[in-house]
Amino acid sequence: MLKIKIITKNKTIESNLEANSIIMPTTLGPAGVLNNHDNMVILLNVGIAVVECVNEKRKYLIKNGVCKILNNSITLLCDNCETKEEINIKQAKMDKEKYQKEVDQININKDEYQKSYKKLEEAKFKIMMMEN
Repeated sequence: MLKIKIITKNKTIESNLEANSIIMPTTLGPAGVLNNHDNMVILLNVGIAVVECVNEKRKYLIKNGVCKILNNSITLLCDNCETKEEINIKQAKMDKEKYQKEVDQININKDEYQKSYKKLEEAKFKIMMMEN
């Protein structure tokens, strides 16, 4: 059994969650962890972490960070993390529309594009969290 902690700069989201597995967004793509996984440190990206508990599946919108795996204990230290209950779907849809328009502009500079693209991806993940 895995013990999962999810911590942000401002709060602890989960402190001792028991789970069978976790799939998390890493800088190299989704990564899954099962019981007795090798110890390691992984960089997290923006995306949805899916935790398979005994009787339920929990989802968290992770916004960058680091994951430490050590002796079946997994700690996700994230810049930010949101649960389904914290997401405002109306706002996410408005943000998606706004940032899509910004990304689609022809004369947008590189810094503005990257900033808008990150916000667009975040809005898309929020919508995905609510739809699944």
